Amino acid sequence: MFVYPPSAPKKLGFHVVLREVQARLASAQGAESLADERPSSDQGVIDVRLAEVSEAQSLLQFDDSLPWPELPDIRGLLKTVRPAGSVPEAPQLLEARQAMHTATQLRRYIDSRKDRYPALVTAVDGLADLDEITKRIDLTVGHDGRVLDSASPELTRIRKTIVRREHDLRDQLNQELRRAIAAGHATEDQPTIRNGRMVIPVRAEARRKVRGFVQDTSGTGQTVYIEPEACLDLNNELRELAAAERQEERRVLIAVADLIRARLAEISESLRTLAAFDVIRAKALVANRLEAAVPSCGGASLMIKAGRNPALVLRYSSEETDGEGRSVVPLDLHLADDRHVLLITGPNAGGKTVALGTIGLFALMTAHGIPIPADETTELPIFRSLLVDIGDEQSIENDLSTFSAHMLVAREIVEKADEHTLVLIDEAGTGTDPEEGAALAQSLLEHLGAAGAWTVATTHHGRLKAFAHEAEFARNAAMEFDRKTLAPTYRLQLDVPGSSYAFDISRRMGLQESVLERARELTGAGKAHLEDLIAEHEQRLTELTNLRDKAREDLADVERQRRAYGSAMAELKQNRARLKADALRQADEILRSANAEVERTIREIKEARAEREPTRKARTRLESAQRDISVQYRAVEEELEPAEDTSPDDAAILEVGDRVVLDDGSTVAQVAEIDPDDDEVVIISGSLHMRVARSRLKRVGGRAEQRVDVRQVGLSPGKTASEQVRQRLDVRGKRVDEAVSEVSSFIDRALPSSLNRLEILHGKGTGALRTAIHDYLAERSDVVGFEEADWEQGGAGVTIVHLA
Repeated sequence: MFVYPPSAPKKLGFHVVLREVQARLASAQGAESLADERPSSDQGVIDVRLAEVSEAQSLLQFDDSLPWPELPDIRGLLKTVRPAGSVPEAPQLLEARQAMHTATQLRRYIDSRKDRYPALVTAVDGLADLDEITKRIDLTVGHDGRVLDSASPELTRIRKTIVRREHDLRDQLNQELRRAIAAGHATEDQPTIRNGRMVIPVRAEARRKVRGFVQDTSGTGQTVYIEPEACLDLNNELRELAAAERQEERRVLIAVADLIRARLAEISESLRTLAAFDVIRAKALVANRLEAAVPSCGGASLMIKAGRNPALVLRYSSEETDGEGRSVVPLDLHLADDRHVLLITGPNAGGKTVALGTIGLFALMTAHGIPIPADETTELPIFRSLLVDIGDEQSIENDLSTFSAHMLVAREIVEKADEHTLVLIDEAGTGTDPEEGAALAQSLLEHLGAAGAWTVATTHHGRLKAFAHEAEFARNAAMEFDRKTLAPTYRLQLDVPGSSYAFDISRRMGLQESVLERARELTGAGKAHLEDLIAEHEQRLTELTNLRDKAREDLADVERQRRAYGSAMAELKQNRARLKADALRQADEILRSANAEVERTIREIKEARAEREPTRKARTRLESAQRDISVQYRAVEEELEPAEDTSPDDAAILEVGDRVVLDDGSTVAQVAEIDPDDDEVVIISGSLHMRVARSRLKRVGGRAEQRVDVRQVGLSPGKTASEQVRQRLDVRGKRVDEAVSEVSSFIDRALPSSLNRLEILHGKGTGALRTAIHDYLAERSDVVGFEEADWEQGGAGVTIVHLA
């Protein structure tokens, strides 16, 4: 991206963002890489940069800790080891070990997460696995920067010999020193080292009385340091051992250097990759601090949603504010390719320049691959040029006035501007006569409009406001100003010109009223009235905007409540389903209990051979059990909450015999009784009679063509069992579970009546219903047998049942 003038990034505040990135770098090579980086206008490069930093944002926020220490600069070491036979310093190898270990660990870290961070996988592709070298350095150099005793067997032998010889020499020196002290030739009781030799201190006047070699004299001349003759051989041997030690250390270090030299190209590439990743990581840290997101780049519109000026965000977040940080008012604007010129007006210090800076910073940050503090729906074109006319470029040295400096920038803008250019102009038309300046500014904006350049300019000229209103490629915008408080709100309003509020602000600053009135007279009634109209319109627009925002908040609140209600309803339905399941299990237990009671009563009747008194007692007990079961079932039924109210029309048209469902159930019941004076209806489902509210029923059909009317299990006084119970049951068209239930009730009612032959009409169909009924009959102990009817009686469509 071409940026003009060179001072433009600093004027926009990009140096603040770069400073934050630089502060988070871990290496000198990373700092150089960032300094060499240029803003790109290549779509592919920008997409890659943004993807890398975006993935690093996620990695740093949500993943395991990244292996990233401070990285030493080891390029000097690589130069040292380039010639064969060169000897590196041991501490240099420690630094090299840290850098190479980081390269290896980072590559493994990213590769283990390649599905999550595909862009970073590509970014670290240049990192080599340098474990062989780092392990060799670990075996050669200790944490203190010295070559380890274990670096080679020969070095181990030499250093052990040195320790023994030093011990022998110290013993010999101590003996010589004790003799000198006993003879009065020495006063100090500790040997020392002079010129690399172990010596003893002797008084100067006794120097000839101690056999040996003088190695040094004290500063006062009162003491001489003598190497005793008896220690000469040991000292010489130690000197030779020290030379051998240095030679072996040199050999060991050369071996490590040879290993590094063999992979010099891989190491160099790894260092360059580490530097690039250092920059990616630093950008991601700053982006996270800004709460930044990646915009959509390369489209045909410039749309900023909730954009906050990055320089202000960083400045305010670093200020000492006693816990009350200042906030940045977000910016919203939209320019399309057919309306690509925006003219911003409004009072001084109202935020116009900040808005310009925000747009320019977003363009620069995306060109450098840094996410921006804006909503992710923000859209930015790819700009090849960024041309900025902000601030004062006057120069005494070049004899440039403010106006001349602006014209130099304007010349560059006219020459370079095209449809891939972003132009930012602050206070267009200033620095000269207002009329001439406004004319020049309008001419420049017309040229930019014709060239298709994306242009944002600020001004106070009323002529330019009218131009932006009339030009097809331009639109007005105003920085909002609260006329009641006489303070800017820093919010941008599109498609409305702004007032400068010069008189209002001057009044707030205490300028005398007489001066203000005279100024209004000089301005002219028409212009003053126009400014008042603009201000009033702006105020009304602000009020409407506030009302709209409040309505949106209320709508969002309603939507949240709706979602909460929906969640509660879903939970309620789940609870209701669980209750219903529990109730059905209880009902099943009740039915089982009822069947058991019926069978017990039948056995008693049979055992009593239908004698009157036992039969009467059994019938009474059966009727009592039936009433208890009915009460229990009513209690279970009341636990079920209705899913929805049946419409009054459905409930009102019910007739005896209609088929209905209860609540949202699927089992079809039949209306048995309807009380015209009450809201309750008696329905029959299998062997169960229930009295329920009419509103809980939903009609699903009229009277069935064939049905079995069942009123109660007990016998009615005055009628025989054979008169009350039919011998034939029709279950054609029923579901399997419904049909089996009716068969069960049919047999239960037949047993007390002494009937021993029943007919069940189930039809042929697929045979599923017949099979289910036969399986059920086979399980009943009171059914002694069953068979298909003869051909003339229905054949396979009818089953004959024989009872005990």
